[in-house]
Amino acid sequence: MPPKCNDYFPCSSPSPAAIAALRQSLSSSRVDASLFTILNKLCDLAPAYLIGVAVDVIVEQEDP
Repeated sequence: MPPKCNDYFPCSSPSPAAIAALRQSLSSSRVDASLFTILNKLCDLAPAYLIGVAVDVIVEQEDP
């Protein structure tokens, strides 16, 4: 038995323009999510890198 028509199950199919708009929205969301994932990983790795650079600078200053 098919579901009854309501807000979640409309009786008519969406227009091609509505489908295109939804695809565009989801596509840009994926791009945003990918960028923020990369940015998050860089921020996670930055402290260890900066500590390593600071240690190298101090060791180089101590060597005559």
